[in-house]
Amino acid sequence: MNSRDLLEKQIIDDANNGDTTVLAELLERLSDEEIFNALSDENQEKVNENRFICEKCGEFFPREEMVFDNDYDCDLCKGCNSAIQHNSFMTGGK
Repeated sequence: MNSRDLLEKQIIDDANNGDTTVLAELLERLSDEEIFNALSDENQEKVNENRFICEKCGEFFPREEMVFDNDYDCDLCKGCNSAIQHNSFMTGGK
């Protein structure tokens, strides 16, 4: 058995005993994209139902991080919305 197989067995055994520490540590090291790609199609659909794309930066965000009702007629994340508002204020317009 190689080390990956042993780790997989250890993670399963640990989880069966209520310990998910190693699994949690490994998941923390993965990017959101890697995590998403590892999900089943059904779970990817659930994630997609709860994330929205910012029309400025192109990143995905949960609903609470988005601004849908703004002066720019597009869906923006809070960061892009703030940056645009700041720039508009500084230049005296939209």
